[in-house]
Amino acid sequence: MSAGTVIPVGDALVVLRDNGPKAAAYGIRGAAAVVMSAISVLLLIA
Repeated sequence: MSAGTVIPVGDALVVLRDNGPKAAAYGIRGAAAVVMSAISVLLLIA
C-alpha cells in the first residue's frame, strides 16, 4: 500500500510537466497521495 503512494505523486509530476493546472496536480493527486500514505500508516500500525 505504501508503495502505491508513489503513483499519484508521479501522476502529479506528469500533470505539472505538461503545463496542466496546478490545482489539479496538487489538489487531486496530492490529496490522493496523502490519503494513501495515511491509510498505509494505519495498516502498518494495526
